[in-house]
Amino acid sequence: MTKVLSVGGSIIVPENPDTEFLTNFVNMVTEWLNADKSRKLILVAGGGAPARVYQNAYKDVAGKTGVNAQSDAADWIGIMATRLNAQLLKAACGSLCQNDVVYNPTVDIDFKGRILVAAGWKPGFSTDNDAVLLAEKLGAKTVVNLSNIEKVYTDDPRKNPDAKPIDTISW
Repeated sequence: MTKVLSVGGSIIVPENPDTEFLTNFVNMVTEWLNADKSRKLILVAGGGAPARVYQNAYKDVAGKTGVNAQSDAADWIGIMATRLNAQLLKAACGSLCQNDVVYNPTVDIDFKGRILVAAGWKPGFSTDNDAVLLAEKLGAKTVVNLSNIEKVYTDDPRKNPDAKPIDTISW
């Protein structure tokens, strides 16, 4: 039984790495895995604050130097942040995670251990999309998106005061 958790970067690194969250998360995951030896878990790390900080820095510098800011360049910067967060998550999981961090969810994967950690793939694809691709590839029937927001909204509620929460939604 394999499950996928898309772990939002904003809960791994809201401003700095949240060691309390990581400690509690790894303990909870370990307990869940130990309750049934057939269980496996795929964790896909998002970019969080480092992605936003570095992407904004790039856009600021590009604007001040006359460089045409490229969306692919900003995406790659965000992807690198997901990869840093994934390496932290993998290291925190210790021997439960025997594979290297997965960067491409479409390649053949020999899933060893109990946890597989993945990160951003390429421009134009979110880590949530990568999580779904990994679920399909490795036969996971459940994908859970962990985030620092309580609901899905019609728009970003931090930017748009008229954003409405969506209580029921389907694919």
